[in-house]
Amino acid sequence: MNIWTALSVVAILGLIVVLWTRRPRERSFTVAIPEPVEEQLAGFTARNGELVGVLRERGVDLNRPRQIDLHFLANTEESAKTLMRSLGSAFPGGTLQLERAKSIGPAWSVTCVVQAAVSAIVQPQAVERRIRLATSAGAIHDGWGTPVEKR
Repeated sequence: MNIWTALSVVAILGLIVVLWTRRPRERSFTVAIPEPVEEQLAGFTARNGELVGVLRERGVDLNRPRQIDLHFLANTEESAKTLMRSLGSAFPGGTLQLERAKSIGPAWSVTCVVQAAVSAIVQPQAVERRIRLATSAGAIHDGWGTPVEKR
């Protein structure tokens, strides 16, 4: 083997090593362990107050049923599917959506779309129920939203 062949082999092996070490890695982001239910409830109560204020300013009737998207996050497909079964029982008329994250973040997103009044969704008992459903499935409740027409 001449010197040029040996150098070519070394260069190719070096290139393979560099490319191998720079390959994309699987995400390791995980959903944080949730705070105690009481702390989560206090946080949601504060955020709900702000969101209700914005909806009032936009003229939304808080007592009229409308589309509400309930958001949840899970680390594993198994916990996401467990949560979906619980949500299906808790919200029988709801539409469930399971989505694998496409970017950095928790691995699984679960959305439960229901028809309900905002005033009912923000009740502390309703919020606590959603927090407990998520926690029992190994997931977290990530809040809610509703479409609002632009003015």
